Amino acid sequence: MANRIRKLILGLLCLLFYLGPSSSQSSHDTLVQGEKLEYFTEKYSAGGGFRIGFTGFAINIHVLLPGMKLGVDQKTGQRRLLTSWRSQEVPDPGNFTFGLRPNRTDQLVILLNGDIYWTSGYVNVNSSSFRLANSNYSFEYTSNENETFFSYSATDINHPPLSINYLGVLSDENGAMVNCTSASSYLNEGCVAKENLQCRSLNETFSGVFGSWHDIDGFKFNEGDNLTLMDCKAKCLSNCSCVAYASTNEENQTGCEISTIIQ
Repeated sequence: MANRIRKLILGLLCLLFYLGPSSSQSSHDTLVQGEKLEYFTEKYSAGGGFRIGFTGFAINIHVLLPGMKLGVDQKTGQRRLLTSWRSQEVPDPGNFTFGLRPNRTDQLVILLNGDIYWTSGYVNVNSSSFRLANSNYSFEYTSNENETFFSYSATDINHPPLSINYLGVLSDENGAMVNCTSASSYLNEGCVAKENLQCRSLNETFSGVFGSWHDIDGFKFNEGDNLTLMDCKAKCLSNCSCVAYASTNEENQTGCEISTIIQ
């Protein structure tokens, strides 16, 4: 069973339920692969299944599973965050993180390259729990001399894991809960508007289309810059003449090219 759980964690898949003989038994284990991810399994008598939970993590992952903590270790200063991938195909740390707001303990935020991109708003820390807007997820708040964190727990498969993707969208398998690129006020509640150049308005957005441009109308950034699609968008927004941007490496959606004309 332990090997199967290790495979589950390494693959960052959904919760696994193993139907076996009824008994009462629990165990703890630690998976070490560069950094630490601690988990426990608890075999319960009702139905003879296993419940898998997580006691903590100190690893760049983009999926939040029941029992994982989003917060800060008060003694070491280490922060526990969800970190997006660089692209849909590249699992290196990307532009977005989800966790406690730096230097505060009463807000959950999504950061884009260290700047606030989305905020939950102020959380009543005197309450024992906090519900994420637009979702059924209830986070429990804990603060003591050792650590401050939010976590959520689940005992069945009806509570899927949360994840943050390379575009900063917070979602589960049922759909998005936070999407600051959406025109829907339901999904972009809490999004923080960026200060744009005088040549752009705050309501300007980009739409994904198929198109092309001549080399003379575009500019391609150095591949060595290792730019993500969000980096490329920022490059375009900072150029008043830019009307389109695209990844130069379509396979893994990295690299950047911007254009003043699209055909």
